[in-house]
Amino acid sequence: MTKAEVKRRLNAISWLDDELKILDAKIERYEVMTQGHAIRYDVDKVQTSPSDPVSVAMEKLYELMGKRKKVQTKMIKAVAEAADLIDLVADTKGRLALHYRYIDCMSWRATAERMGYAERHVYRLHDDAIDEIFKKVSKCQ
Repeated sequence: MTKAEVKRRLNAISWLDDELKILDAKIERYEVMTQGHAIRYDVDKVQTSPSDPVSVAMEKLYELMGKRKKVQTKMIKAVAEAADLIDLVADTKGRLALHYRYIDCMSWRATAERMGYAERHVYRLHDDAIDEIFKKVSKCQ
C-alpha cells in the first residue's frame, strides 16, 4: 500500500459523508413533495396514474433511501478501516490528529485549535503519522 492509498482510505470517510449530505438533501426535497397529499377515503375509488406526481416522488424517495442505506454501510466499513490504520500510530498526538482530521472530518484549522497547536505543527504530526502507517503496512506486504 502506497502513502497515497493510505490517504485515500482515510479520506473515504469525508467523501462518503459528503455523499450522505447530498442524499439527505434530495430525500428532504422529495419528502416535502409528498407531504399534504393524503388519500381521500370519502371517494369510491382511489385512482392514481403512473404519471401521478406523488407516486413518482414516493418512488424516487424509496430509491434514494435505498442508496442512502448502501452509503451508510460503506461509511461504517470506511470508519472501521480508518480506525484500524490510525491505531497503527504509536504517538498519541499523531493518532489524535488523524482521528480529528479523518474520522471526525474536522478542518485543519479546527484540528489545530482542538489540539492547541499551530496548523503547521498539525501538518507535521499528520505527515509523521502517515509515514508510520505506511512503514508498518508496507512491512506486512
